[in-house]
Amino acid sequence: MARKVFVSYKYADGQVEQLMPDDVEQFGTARDYVDLIMQTIEGTEIYNGEDGDNDLSEFQDETIKTHLKRLIQTSSITVVLVSKGMKDPLKAERDQWIPWELQYSLTRTAYGKVRSNRNGILAVILPDKNGTYDHYYQRSNCQHCNVITHKTGDLFAMIGKNMFNLKNPAKDSCPSPLHGTTYHVGNDYSYIHPVKWEDFIKDPSGHIDIVEERKERTDNYNLKVRLSD
Repeated sequence: MARKVFVSYKYADGQVEQLMPDDVEQFGTARDYVDLIMQTIEGTEIYNGEDGDNDLSEFQDETIKTHLKRLIQTSSITVVLVSKGMKDPLKAERDQWIPWELQYSLTRTAYGKVRSNRNGILAVILPDKNGTYDHYYQRSNCQHCNVITHKTGDLFAMIGKNMFNLKNPAKDSCPSPLHGTTYHVGNDYSYIHPVKWEDFIKDPSGHIDIVEERKERTDNYNLKVRLSD
């Protein structure tokens, strides 16, 4: 059965790899990735987000919140696009839309007489202008463990604090006395499941399956469900 998918992203973030590099007149933005997601999942999943020409800046805050609640409430999966410029460091997180969209996704939101369930959340890491994922992934280059660090501290708290939040995670330690770091093992250590764009777009439904199953085990995770938590 097709799942309704809401996509959370920073519309005009231009710090992303251009999807059509031969088009010199095109300025690539995160919205281009949403368009490709819509085309790719058509027929298997249902896109339930805002339209590309729907400029929310024209509306009052409460109107937007009501609009978002309705869209998110009728979806079961939220895909958040993690792009290099998604976060405005000059604004408080509660004054930016992605944290609010994630709060609505993680709480049982009332809309009229209907109450929504918590969404499964997939974090799709977009490549930067240079085609790398360095803004999120950092490889240690340790020959013993080759651990990859996820830069969750650079993300919105609603994303970062819902990663690596399994209550009883399996961990291991690097055998090198020079490195000696402890790291998570397995593949279910985060409620919000991160995946590179290049891997996601090959099999969107497969990655959606992962978070669909994970949301059935929310008691296993320490969730941050509100901006004030």
